[in-house]
Amino acid sequence: MGDLAHALADTLAALGSRRCMCNPGQDVVAVIDALEGSMGTTMFPTEVGAGFAADGYRRVDPRGTDLPVCVVTGKAGAAHLALPLENAFADGVGMLAVTGRCTVELATVSVANVDIGDNTSKGLPEVVNAFELACTPPQGPALVTLDRTAQYGPAEAAPRELTFGHRDPSPRDVEQATDIIASAERPLILLGTGCLSGDVEGLREAVTAIGIPCVTSMPARGVVDEELEQCLGPAGMRGKAAANDALRGADAVLAAGCSLSHLTVPVGALDGTRVFRVDVRGQADADTDAAAFVTATLHAVDEREPWVRADGPLVYEGSFAAPVAVSSIMDTLRPGDCHVYDVGAFSMWACAAGTVREPGSFLMPHNVYPLGYAVPGAIGALMRGTRERIVAVCGDGGFVASLATLPMAAEHDITIVVLDDGGMDIIRQRQVERGLSTLTSHLPRTDPVALARGCGIESVRVDRREDLVAQLEGAGRGALLVHCRLERGPRILGALDGNNFKVRDGSG
Repeated sequence: MGDLAHALADTLAALGSRRCMCNPGQDVVAVIDALEGSMGTTMFPTEVGAGFAADGYRRVDPRGTDLPVCVVTGKAGAAHLALPLENAFADGVGMLAVTGRCTVELATVSVANVDIGDNTSKGLPEVVNAFELACTPPQGPALVTLDRTAQYGPAEAAPRELTFGHRDPSPRDVEQATDIIASAERPLILLGTGCLSGDVEGLREAVTAIGIPCVTSMPARGVVDEELEQCLGPAGMRGKAAANDALRGADAVLAAGCSLSHLTVPVGALDGTRVFRVDVRGQADADTDAAAFVTATLHAVDEREPWVRADGPLVYEGSFAAPVAVSSIMDTLRPGDCHVYDVGAFSMWACAAGTVREPGSFLMPHNVYPLGYAVPGAIGALMRGTRERIVAVCGDGGFVASLATLPMAAEHDITIVVLDDGGMDIIRQRQVERGLSTLTSHLPRTDPVALARGCGIESVRVDRREDLVAQLEGAGRGALLVHCRLERGPRILGALDGNNFKVRDGSG
């Protein structure tokens, strides 16, 4: 019998994990040492960076059991991991976090919690159960907490065959959903992240063949090609006007793998609408493949002309402000690419602009909005190995928040775009609207080009749309930072009542 550290590493590797993101400390040094021998292991300068990288690794491709392992020490180390765990929990992103003891309550932001104390030999079967829950839609982080001495305690590896795999749709449930959709005059399909871990290829073929319009949640962008006339794009708080209007106008909705929260369903939508849900809270079996369920339902109804069609892509013109820069970035999104967005006013333009054609090509936190996500998230997405070119897009605030991870970006083929308008734009806009001081929305000025060059990253500064596009289209191997000096742009008006974010004359 070996020690717990090696038994844990062998178990996780046998279950399917191939990558560990860590920030070492005394509570977990033996675990990290053992994991180095079982899977690719990368040390991050901060616990937050390690957590966001694990998130990006799984978010870009949530299929299968290649669950990232994030290991940090106890006390302050584990407390720092709270933000990435809450972000993953809210967005349904699977990972396995291993930490030392912490006074901060982390179990509330995990789908499973395993506490391994002195009895190390009995802890691993519980870890396997937690691993399985983290892989099962709705996915989320599982937490394993260790005593410092537990990693050296006796234990044996305990892998088993996982049973989380999706079940085929029940014919009875499909028949019920088919009756609702086939009898409707204005049927609509709503697709969420629960579909991303299922039969996406079959789903895309069915949506293409059958003319029933569909919308997606924001995190599920790309599950269906947004260039299809019947794909109306993302709905909800940051969604597109056509998608929100369709949710309000539909008389029947098949919602698959989607929570129906206010972030996805605009105010006034689904009131009195017949809805059939395929998720853990819905009518169908909780472990049904949501994508396969939609496919089976669509194949059972007659082909029809869409009752509503997608709007053309939004075109932003004018000065080199956030709308122009973001729409230009979106225009360069090619098959095989992955764009990872940070939080900021600019990200709202990204939600409304462009088309996303593939799953895993547009990543953005959707619930917690953590600043500093893009760069470590992009590193994690690159490590997954399923996308060819990775672009991290952040504002000046997000760039400062991710500075600790910048030296790591120098070692990877990542393009970082910094959209710099000299402050926290949407906060400033709200302050102006309410007659408040704007002192707290102005950031100390930094020089991203100088900082990146100091880390060994090739860097350029641009102040025209044409130059930004040229840099992105010409980006090849190696790290590149593009610093965009933006003018103050139009104000963004959020719309929970929602036809989209609207542009109003004047600047904030």
